Amino acid sequence: MKVQVAVNGYGVIGKRVADAVRDMPDMDLVGVADIATDWHVRSAAGLGIAVFAATQETRAGMRGAGVPVAGTLDELLAQADVVVDTTPKKVAATNLEVYRSAGVKAVFQGGESHATTGHSFVAQANYATALGRDTTRVVSCNTTSIVRVLGALQDAGLLARARGVLIRRATDPGQSHQRGIMNTVVPEGSIPSHQGPDARTVRPELDVVTMAARAAHTQTHNHFCIAPGLMEALITRKDESHGSTTQVQPGAAGAGHEDGDGGAAGSGSFARRDRADRRPAGRPPRSAARLGPPC
Repeated sequence: MKVQVAVNGYGVIGKRVADAVRDMPDMDLVGVADIATDWHVRSAAGLGIAVFAATQETRAGMRGAGVPVAGTLDELLAQADVVVDTTPKKVAATNLEVYRSAGVKAVFQGGESHATTGHSFVAQANYATALGRDTTRVVSCNTTSIVRVLGALQDAGLLARARGVLIRRATDPGQSHQRGIMNTVVPEGSIPSHQGPDARTVRPELDVVTMAARAAHTQTHNHFCIAPGLMEALITRKDESHGSTTQVQPGAAGAGHEDGDGGAAGSGSFARRDRADRRPAGRPPRSAARLGPPC
């Protein structure tokens, strides 16, 4: 029997969730609920998805605007085994008791706090701990990437700790006229930013601290992390597999390599003995050429 899935909130995230559910061979999308009459909701109706009014108050207005409303949220939940709540930040928590009363399992998104469900989820990290639960919370895209990348490094024995800076997009492309910024960067007012502590709700053993800022673009987020000892550990692993020798020298984190390769997250500069003698006689290190004359 297929799992019957409802989606409450059909915005940027809700649309993606609904599309994913429709592609799953073991799931059926029962319908989506919303309060809006904009192009998002109209596109759902155009795809043949049943649209429900998330509140009684908005039902008449949605119908009056030409949205083919199939019923109310309660009627949608009556057909579902699980609901994915993608409503705006802090709205979803108010829906928790509605879902419990309807007897459906619920998945929330990262805009809600960990305390809402008592469980935060990233499939690669803690899938087994979500089995049998009635509620969980899928952490934000930024937190998910931190858990995936740093968690993999930690599992490989390569990570002791990480300190990161996140440059976030300002807003969704369709909302840049409302919340966008121009020609500036806006730092978040607290350190750590929420992504580091959030990652530890999934993997408590991660030693990670983050800070973040919003930049004037609407596509992608960028993460920059310093992980002391990571570069040396990677080189040691490579040397062990290839039988070469690496000489690690003390230095500042991310220092340039002796042979001119660019710096990276680490705690020192290093030279590969099996590469140093490849440089033609009299040729300066590439790093010196890049730096140019002293000033």
